[in-house]
Amino acid sequence: MTESPAASGSSRLPRYLTFEEFIAHPSDEHAEWVNGEVIPMHSGQENGEIGAMVGGSKDHSSVSKFLVRLLSSFAEFHRAGEVYYEPFMMRLAPGKPARSPGVLYVSNEHADRLRDQYLDGPADLVVEVISPGTAATDRGTKYFEYEEAGIPEYWLIDPLRRVAEFYRLGTAAVYELVPTPQGTYESVMLPGLTLRVSWLWDRPPMAEVEAALGLR
Repeated sequence: MTESPAASGSSRLPRYLTFEEFIAHPSDEHAEWVNGEVIPMHSGQENGEIGAMVGGSKDHSSVSKFLVRLLSSFAEFHRAGEVYYEPFMMRLAPGKPARSPGVLYVSNEHADRLRDQYLDGPADLVVEVISPGTAATDRGTKYFEYEEAGIPEYWLIDPLRRVAEFYRLGTAAVYELVPTPQGTYESVMLPGLTLRVSWLWDRPPMAEVEAALGLR
């Protein structure tokens, strides 16, 4: 990922920018771009709604880190593609929102969508780790945006409630919840990746996880 040109002397982002201005504007502020409006991350602000600032918890950070390491190790071992994480941006389509998912995976097939500062098009797999300040957006606005953009796989991980939901696009091009009665989930976009849901909460040593997945 390429750093923002804001390495020196950054400033707050204006509220309204074109996407090109948003990408080029020097700032260390973590934000997303929706319909010409700059939306500060974790602020609860969207479509004019103002909420309290909520930062990520220790569990939120730990789960995010675990998923980045897990998906990166698997994708690298199988030479399947690349894994990125916030604040790397994903513009769903020209004129559509530019989001900063918690984790996203881009297959080799879609590597041509990668730009220095953002992904120009939908990822193959997106993970959002929910915090109290983002739950409504992750389950609502982003859910439907990702569905409309055709992102094949969407994971919603809630560390506070210890709930993991896995969605796949069905034949009607709408998300379908995949049940995990055995406590495991098998990824479609990363074939061979069988995630034990308990790993998200227990977070065993990565060497143990990699061995279970045949990466060692």
